[in-house]
Amino acid sequence: MQEHIINSYVGVGALKFGMTRGEVHNILGVPLLTKKCQFFDESTEYWSEKQLQLTFSDTGDGLVEIIL
Repeated sequence: MQEHIINSYVGVGALKFGMTRGEVHNILGVPLLTKKCQFFDESTEYWSEKQLQLTFSDTGDGLVEIIL
């Protein structure tokens, strides 16, 4: 089991809210899958080997959600 340090309203480990996709990809590599939200200006990226999904704002706000 992998340990994650969660900082409320800041992020998880090296992942911080507001980071760009490029910054996240430098840490995690390329995601296995990206899905565009139908109703909001957001996209979710999935890394199944890390059991992780991240949601990014498509309007420039960067990383907005982290699900482990």
